[in-house]
Amino acid sequence: MSSTPISEVQSSDNDPRSTVERSLALAAGETLEVPRAQVLLLEIVVDLMRLEHQLQRIERRLPRSTEHAAMINGEVAPDVATELGGCIEFVLRDCISPAISYLRDATQVSDEDLRRDFEARQRPADTP
Repeated sequence: MSSTPISEVQSSDNDPRSTVERSLALAAGETLEVPRAQVLLLEIVVDLMRLEHQLQRIERRLPRSTEHAAMINGEVAPDVATELGGCIEFVLRDCISPAISYLRDATQVSDEDLRRDFEARQRPADTP
């Protein structure tokens, strides 16, 4: 049974699912081949980058209290805007940015890369 390449999956105005969801639905019951999975992961990276941009725009547009610095330093109680901004900054820094980086790397790794890294770790420390 042959799977449809991601490039051949047609978007439908009536189908709210992402290209990734439609592609995976077409492959139901099939094993997902690695190159295809890497393409799908790259599409997810693009989605995460869009989400990252949207969150940054929201954070930049939040109102800043005249006491913002004092709120950040824990000198006064934060307001909701400061709390939201901090939450967004945390999610971007600790969750979304690392996810983008890890998934992007995963889309480019090959068996040869993994073998070479494995062999390098097996060598004694004094061997080049």
